Amino acid sequence: MKRVATLLTIVALAPLLMGAGGELGTPVPSNFVSVEAFGFRVTLDTHEPADSTTAKVGFISIRDKHGRTADSTFLSTGPYFLGCRTDLTVSRFVQTSSGSRIRLQAWMDSDLVTALFAQLGTQVDNANRIPAISQLTINVCMNQPLGTTAGWLLMEGTIEIFAAPK
Repeated sequence: MKRVATLLTIVALAPLLMGAGGELGTPVPSNFVSVEAFGFRVTLDTHEPADSTTAKVGFISIRDKHGRTADSTFLSTGPYFLGCRTDLTVSRFVQTSSGSRIRLQAWMDSDLVTALFAQLGTQVDNANRIPAISQLTINVCMNQPLGTTAGWLLMEGTIEIFAAPK
């Protein structure tokens, strides 16, 4: 009986133990299509407060096709139990295990996401025009001593705005 209880506990905690804390919020609807693209760079301390004094603190810079940028520091809402692990970046920030895109609003404050895109003249929200990472060109842990999960995650790539097809 004890083995069954242990097994059920492990199964229940599996998403948390995998480092992403499960799927973060509602994914982008599968029928939505890309309507606009932006470059981005994020630096983020992917640790929990017990492990780092700068846990969940990040910086984002979003670039439009004209080279204009919108930048901000932020406090991520995602859980990060395993520290900086590039093998978890896609499941934490890009797409769910079923292949659905993860909204930026799943790991950043929704009002901040809206304000950043507004600075670039683009309307986004969490229902009709949803920003999500579509491509990573850089995915590295910076200042990471060999064999540890210390360090900060650096991501670079493309954010696309997804909307219902017309």
